Amino acid sequence: MDNLGARSREREYRYAYTLEYNRLLKNFVGMELPNLPTPENFTDSFESASNWSDLTWIRSITPMPLVIKGIQTAEDARLCVEHGVNGLIVSNHGGHALEGTVGTIEMLPEVVNAVGDRVEVDLDGGIRRGRDVLKALALGAKAVFIGRPIFWGLSVDGEAGVRRVLDILRDELNVAMELCGVTDVKKVDRSLVEEPNGRRGDDVVGQLERLARLLEQGYLTRHEFDTHKAKLLGQ
Repeated sequence: MDNLGARSREREYRYAYTLEYNRLLKNFVGMELPNLPTPENFTDSFESASNWSDLTWIRSITPMPLVIKGIQTAEDARLCVEHGVNGLIVSNHGGHALEGTVGTIEMLPEVVNAVGDRVEVDLDGGIRRGRDVLKALALGAKAVFIGRPIFWGLSVDGEAGVRRVLDILRDELNVAMELCGVTDVKKVDRSLVEEPNGRRGDDVVGQLERLARLLEQGYLTRHEFDTHKAKLLGQ
C-alpha cells in the first residue's frame, strides 16, 4: 500500500545507480531464495492493482494491528478507518514516488482532523531536526519516522553513527520543548505552531480547548477559566 506501480527514476539515471545482482540483505544470507527479483523485474514484484477490498481481506485473516503507510488525504484516511485499520502513516514516500507532491507536514492536519482519536496517526518524511519532531507532534502526530538522517549516520560511523543521530534529535527536541515551555510531549498542542494554511492553532475553538486543558491540569482556577472563556466568546 506504500508505493504502488511505477515511480520516478530520474535520480537513479542521473547518478548512474544500479542494483548489483550479488547484493543481498544480510538477514537473507544463507537462505534458499530461487526467485529473488532482479533489477529488471523488481518493480513487477509489486501489486499495482490493490483496492479497498484487498484491505478488507487482510483485516479478515489476521488480528494483528494493521497500519497503512502512504496516506495523503482526508478521504483515504476515513476509508482506512472504515476498513478496520489501526494506524496511519502520513507519507509521500520521500518525494521520490511523485515529485512535487505536498510535504507531509502540510498533509498532517487534514488527516488528523479526518480521523480524530479513532486511530493513531504518525508522520514520515521531512524530519531533519528535533524541532521538526515537535511541529509534527503539535499538529497531531503521535510519532515520527526518520529516513535520510539515519543513512547519514550509518554512512559516517555505522551503528554508532545511527545512535548519535538519534541522540542529536532527542536533545534538540528537549531543547525545543523547553524553549516553548512544554515539559511533556503529551501536552504539546497546535498553539505552538502556525499551520501550513496560515492559520494558527489559537482560533476560538483551539483557545477554548487549551483553556480546558489548563483547567484540567490545575494551571487555572474555575473562576479564571470562566473569565477567559467569556472574553473569548465576547460575553
